[in-house]
Formats: sequence, C-alpha cells, structure tokens
Amino acid sequence: DVSDVITEMFKSKGIIVGSCTVNNGTLRSIAGVLDEIRGHKFKNKVGAAFGSFGWSGEAPKKIYKELEEAGIKMASEPLSIRYQPDETELDACVEFGRNFAAQVK
Repeated sequence: DVSDVITEMFKSKGIIVGSCTVNNGTLRSIAGVLDEIRGHKFKNKVGAAFGSFGWSGEAPKKIYKELEEAGIKMASEPLSIRYQPDETELDACVEFGRNFAAQVK
C-alpha cells in the first residue's frame, strides 16, 4: 500500500526508486509513488534512481529528474541496465548501492 511506503519514507534518511522502462516511462505504481513524494515535500533526504530497459531506457532518468525536482539530494547519476545485467553490471549495481549507503550515513 502506498501509505505504508510513504510512512517508511518519512522514517528513512534515503529514498531509492527503481523501475523498468514501460512505454517510454515508469511503471504506473512507481509513477504514483513519485507523485506522493513530490506532494509530501520531504526534507533532508538522499535519493537515487535505477532501472532496466530493453530499447529506450527513459525510466531511470525520469525517476532521477522527479526526485531531484521534489527536493531530494541525489547521490549519483541514475543506474541503467539493458536487459539482464552481466557480471560487470552486477558489480556496478553493488557499487551503486554502496555509494548510496555511504551518502545516507
């Protein structure tokens, strides 16, 4: 439930949002969460965006932009993975998470 998600965001120091790219955008459920984030105007939060894609890859960039416009301090550029990650990309995902965690501390 989106109310539970928002409650957890209020308690957290960081918000990391991901989605695959669907119809040149995010999943509808993620779009709804991003709308809630924008409406709640969270303060002092670190954010990050990630996602996967098959063709165009807009979702991670759109999530990044929406979080940034909502006043979230972004930890890094969005992470985008085409199709299924290989070993190098999995390592990049781990590093992405470590970087995010370090900035949340």
